[in-house]
Amino acid sequence: MSRPNGERRLHLKYGILAGAALASLVAGGPACAQDASESTLEEVVVTAQRRAETLREAPVAVSSIGGDGLLARGVTNLTDLRSQLPSVQIGENFTETRIAIRGVGSQGSLLGGSPAVAYHLNGVYLERTGVAAASFFDVDRIEVLRGPQGTLFGRNATGGSVNVITKRPTTEFGGLAAVTLGGEPLHSGLDLILNAPLNEDGTLAARFGLQHVYNEGFTKNLNRASGPGRFDDADSLALRGQIRFTPGGALETGLMLEYQRQNTAGPAPWLVGGPDFRITPAEQLGGTRPDKARREVFANQGFNDKTFAGATFDAALTTDAGRFEFLAAAHRTKIALRSDGDGTQALLTLTDADQVAKQGYTELIFRPELGARLDLLVGLNAFYEKADQLVEVRTPAFNRITIIDAAVTTTSYAAFAHGTWSLTDAWDVFGGLRYTFDRKAIAEANNFLGAGTNRANWDAVTYQVGTSYDLSRNVSAYLTYSTGFKGGGFQAGSFTQAFNPEKNRNLEAGVKGFYLDRRLELNLAAFRSSYQDLQVQQIRGVAAFTDNAAQATIRGLELEGRASLTRALTVDAVVSLLDAEFDEYFTIDSARPALGTLDLEGNRLPKAPKATATVGVSYRVELPGGDLTFGGRYNWQDRVYFTEFNLPVASQRAVGRFDLTAEYHTQDRAWTVGAYALNLTDEVVFNNINVVSATLGSAALANLDAGRKIGVFVRREF
Repeated sequence: MSRPNGERRLHLKYGILAGAALASLVAGGPACAQDASESTLEEVVVTAQRRAETLREAPVAVSSIGGDGLLARGVTNLTDLRSQLPSVQIGENFTETRIAIRGVGSQGSLLGGSPAVAYHLNGVYLERTGVAAASFFDVDRIEVLRGPQGTLFGRNATGGSVNVITKRPTTEFGGLAAVTLGGEPLHSGLDLILNAPLNEDGTLAARFGLQHVYNEGFTKNLNRASGPGRFDDADSLALRGQIRFTPGGALETGLMLEYQRQNTAGPAPWLVGGPDFRITPAEQLGGTRPDKARREVFANQGFNDKTFAGATFDAALTTDAGRFEFLAAAHRTKIALRSDGDGTQALLTLTDADQVAKQGYTELIFRPELGARLDLLVGLNAFYEKADQLVEVRTPAFNRITIIDAAVTTTSYAAFAHGTWSLTDAWDVFGGLRYTFDRKAIAEANNFLGAGTNRANWDAVTYQVGTSYDLSRNVSAYLTYSTGFKGGGFQAGSFTQAFNPEKNRNLEAGVKGFYLDRRLELNLAAFRSSYQDLQVQQIRGVAAFTDNAAQATIRGLELEGRASLTRALTVDAVVSLLDAEFDEYFTIDSARPALGTLDLEGNRLPKAPKATATVGVSYRVELPGGDLTFGGRYNWQDRVYFTEFNLPVASQRAVGRFDLTAEYHTQDRAWTVGAYALNLTDEVVFNNINVVSATLGSAALANLDAGRKIGVFVRREF
């Protein structure tokens, strides 16, 4: 299908923007040649292919942010990552944090489906991210892989994978204490970390940590008689304890226990309108739309309590034949929430939800010793989850209640292998193969539709093939072709047959490297992904349904860069250009049934803005006894649609945000004192919009990003 001239001009404009960002990184390089020896960039080490290698050497589209980088940028949870990475959108959706990468994500809040972006914590796949991703705590680094990653990182990674790696115990005594205090709104934080050897020879070490985060809430509630005083708040406690045994030689083992709880009012309910700008039932009953600019709502109820607990055991044994790695983990998540369904004075809808999920995950990997030219791993893993969910939607105005009760069990097994063969010192070929078997079973009840059970199985073979070549000592290029698989499932409360698995194919080429005497780093990726049976959710009547869109194609260009212009001045930039459209999708919009069957060919995929860009500048001033670093970061994104119908009422217009930071470090790096002003201009930004049932007027309800946040912190390391 040919593109109209306006769209071609739009893509040309975005190409010019990307070129301008690239030029801004390159500019100034030659003029600063005298500082080359003091301003070179350091390599970043990642484990994107389950082995330690530099970011340049990894032939995949991967971004990595270290723990210190997260602190310097004010990133405290998963949602904050969105502005730091290319082609990534993150938002809140009922019980879960939903991630979309390159336009591929999941919207469902009821049980039965699975995410399209895999979330891993220290190598353990987590099906439920609502609590685990609420705060980043004692993190070593975060790696985000874009595109299908099913071969190495398992199930449900058609969009990509997020890997959070926390710090491990070391043999040296040390730790840190950090205190944060800020206003607008009032917020505070406390971090305590202690690392210590437990015996004289240092073979046994432990690490303990505590984090408490408080925020009074960005949104004021005008109904304090029955509702909480503020929404979009935080009150969380995280604890983690680790023991690591490294006797030297062949064996290494570790045990980690962790616990998190958060007790909040939850996200504020923002009524943003109805389809075709119609008046919603809440407004017909006398309610008024909340004032986003003042961040004030009128909510009749609200709380959101979540707990997360887990234990992870890992072991590694090195023999003459190779290295064995074993991982076993168990986690439990509990969520209880109550929300107002319209955020107005009207008593239209009130929702209660309770959810408990227990999961187990185990994995065994063998890395045979095959010589310097061949790197191979083979592995097996298994996943099991049992989740129960009870949802009650009360509509006092119509004297009606909808109850959905569901229990879903998920079982998954996989066998996989991945290898890299170095044909020469500069040229590698690599590939991987994975077999996945999924089984889901559901017992569901809907007080309007009845009760029943169902089960289904799916299996798939996914693979990756590719090659990489070192164009020079500092520059590498790669070409890959990979496939992905996201299992099918059920939509709790709808009593429909299972929806089909989602499959995709991805062709990608990239160039990574350092230039100008290693003062400039540029990583560029271009890709084309084609999807079959893309899973899309809609709410119809008293139930939610998941459809399989026939086809969708996503093309994109991603750029990440860093430049050390002088010893004091550094610049970084992230640019993403996405062309993500449905190729073939016929469906009915339950909010506008009179339109009949709609042809959505050419519509953009949800959470896939055409362009995003982030530019950061850091300037360091040396002072007696230490140094002071000033930072500024600007993030801009194009319009984002949150449904497949591309309606303005369910979208976020193009918007930009600006952050400022400052940090003073003592010369021995023991003390850090800093200040920050995040979202300096207090922009109002939607991170998710859901369109509710047509029986409730198909109102669009939104969640907002954090508003302006200003504060200071002090950190002491020892």
